[in-house]
Amino acid sequence: MKLSFKSGNKYSWTLHLMKSNFKRRFKRNVISMIGLIIGLVSSMLIIGFSYGSKASINERSFHQFNYGVATLYKETKQNIPGSKMSLVQMTRLNNDELYSIRNTLTDFEIEPNTDALFAPLVSVGERKLEDLVFQPIYSFKNSYIDRSLLLSGELPLMDDDGLVVINKTAYDHLKKKLGGEPLGTKLHIHSDYEFHYYTNESNSPVIIDFFIIDKTIEIVGVVDEFNFLSSPTIYYSYLAFKDLIQNTIAVNLSSYLAKAISWYDCIENAEESNPITSYSQRLFLKNINHQESLKDYIENIKEPFKVDSSSILVADTLLELMNAATIGMELFLLIALIGTALIMGIISFSSYSEDKKTSAILTSLGASKGDIFSIYLYENLLLGTCSLIISLILSPLLSLLINTIVFKITSFKGIVQIPMLRFMNRPLLFPVMLVVLTFGVCILSTYIPLFFSKKISPREELAEE
Repeated sequence: MKLSFKSGNKYSWTLHLMKSNFKRRFKRNVISMIGLIIGLVSSMLIIGFSYGSKASINERSFHQFNYGVATLYKETKQNIPGSKMSLVQMTRLNNDELYSIRNTLTDFEIEPNTDALFAPLVSVGERKLEDLVFQPIYSFKNSYIDRSLLLSGELPLMDDDGLVVINKTAYDHLKKKLGGEPLGTKLHIHSDYEFHYYTNESNSPVIIDFFIIDKTIEIVGVVDEFNFLSSPTIYYSYLAFKDLIQNTIAVNLSSYLAKAISWYDCIENAEESNPITSYSQRLFLKNINHQESLKDYIENIKEPFKVDSSSILVADTLLELMNAATIGMELFLLIALIGTALIMGIISFSSYSEDKKTSAILTSLGASKGDIFSIYLYENLLLGTCSLIISLILSPLLSLLINTIVFKITSFKGIVQIPMLRFMNRPLLFPVMLVVLTFGVCILSTYIPLFFSKKISPREELAEE
């Protein structure tokens, strides 16, 4: 029977040989498929991690009870002569400076920073409790806090300086220290601040007053918040503390000035560089539902003024870690894809060398080098198609497993989100990229080793037979 290699029927015999070779080298092809599947699945999971981690971290970072709290200050740099270093001074904004940027901060309550007056020591009975951090929220009213974060207990319905809320980290810390249920526990707090007022008078150059807090507070609620770099935190009402210091008199200073001076007045009227000001003002977001715009507000503040937010700092730190991890994963992915292409290329070359006599016979019957090449190309394309289908089934299952495990450990939802429907704002771009990548690897791994292989000599190959 005479074989014909006209364009009309060459695909029938090349496909027939491809199927025969695929079955004959089944174990070898399975190895290639496994390598390609690993590369494709890794590609999808790594892109899904890069795509999903940012959204997941941003969403989870909002779950901080004091997310709407920030610190406003002025930073002045002074160069040191003869050195590349500079001195940085942090001060509170004066009234004129504050007035100049008020229009930028219309969504915030702008208040004096009272941290200097409130850095209490904590104890229960005779036992001192360390490592607890006190953080203000403006008010326990609904617009200032996210009530959905409540884990147990209750959130105060009014601003009371005797009622506080703790985060889950503080709950676990106190439960370990106290050996019992922290909710409902009454903590004793003691704070002592020494304030100096300079008179510039020789007979009485400085007036000293002491602000003392010595009272009991009760833990009434626990909030479950984003716990990356989380400290054991006790949240108190800024408005309740403000009311306390507005109604507490600085006795010695009031006596000297012959009028009632509250501790709130001491902070308000102090010079911008006085330690009692904590060198800053507090910003409290008026509506917690606008928390997504907090970062925009911070970025809109121009030097020398700055706004710091511990919540955003935590989120940005984690994002940087995730980006670093993604770069490492992408490097691994590149190595994996190169390795997969090499494996497929070696197998193609091995198959080509193994079939030299068959190829020589086909060449003697009129088959071109392109016809011979197509046999191995179709084999790799079939292998690539099977690998792609398996990968498309396997990747979503693995991403679901990974997301479930990560959520149980860290509370991050959807850390891996494979963008099958939309990628880089273009519909179905990612699946198209996968198809191009798969077939590109198959074509290259077939073409390159065969292109550089020794040309078949039908006379030599058949003479050996």
